[in-house]
Amino acid sequence: MGQGNQAPVVRRLLAGLIDLLAVALLVTVIGLVLSVAITVGAASEAEKQGVAFWGARLILVVIPWLYFARLERGLGYQTFGKSALGLQVQRTDGQPLGFPRAALRAPLKLFLGWTWPLVLIGQPPLYDRLLSTQVVARPA
Repeated sequence: MGQGNQAPVVRRLLAGLIDLLAVALLVTVIGLVLSVAITVGAASEAEKQGVAFWGARLILVVIPWLYFARLERGLGYQTFGKSALGLQVQRTDGQPLGFPRAALRAPLKLFLGWTWPLVLIGQPPLYDRLLSTQVVARPA
């Protein structure tokens, strides 16, 4: 991996939309499986409600976090959206993220992502600046 320039904003946004669809599909499938398992396996109505309550929170928080944290530190340093648009995530020194940084980047992106429009176009988002990461065009 070498150092590179920030990827264009439009490509990053399109990659984000693809990832949003991928996470939504993943959460939906896992939610349906959990729903069937609860309906078939739970003994009482209270047990069903408790499992559904905590299961839904687990799915809505953990699955998206794992999707981004695992894919951005693993094979190719990219999510499905970034892969489709020829992008990858790396540290600003050009090295791979590693799991701790990728694991922090995912929730920071969720909670600080809305701040990106508050900075000048062409500047990296706040979460990338805090973690010294960048999204770049993947080398050919």
